[in-house]
Amino acid sequence: MQKPEYSNPIVSKHFQILIKKGKEKTVQICRINLQKIKLIKKTVDIQISSTSPLDLNLSNEQTFCA
Repeated sequence: MQKPEYSNPIVSKHFQILIKKGKEKTVQICRINLQKIKLIKKTVDIQISSTSPLDLNLSNEQTFCA
């Protein structure tokens, strides 16, 4: 089985349990959700790496507009 790339151990564990149970449709939905989580995580990382409050505000506006 291919391991999920997402590094969150809780999400990964849940993903592996779904595979073991053989719920293919659920696993596919989970994969889509993981991709969404990755996108959110990237946005959060950008916000965390911004040192200025002004940068954070700009990041938030871009997130909501996207």
